[in-house]
Amino acid sequence: MEAGTAHLSALLDQYHNDPIKALAAYNAGAHRVKQYNGVPPYRETRAYVSKIVRDFNAKKRAQMKAGAATNASTPAKATSPKGVKKPKPQQASVPKSASPA
Repeated sequence: MEAGTAHLSALLDQYHNDPIKALAAYNAGAHRVKQYNGVPPYRETRAYVSKIVRDFNAKKRAQMKAGAATNASTPAKATSPKGVKKPKPQQASVPKSASPA
């Protein structure tokens, strides 16, 4: 499995982080992606790329949904009262002895 991960990582580098071309090259070979300037017109390769993208998107949607549910159940942060001023950051000053005369 580590070899496959390393190979896919190298393909992502080769295709400038284009996951569609990297997946197509992983399945059909980089020479076919170059030949067709993208995903080759092979049923198997197109189905493979579609399945991986579909599964990835489904997992992302589930994560976002779970995150939204978690955020909805978390109480909102308390805001500071309007009359309280935040302290200003201190400014650097040049000592008088360092200034030109």
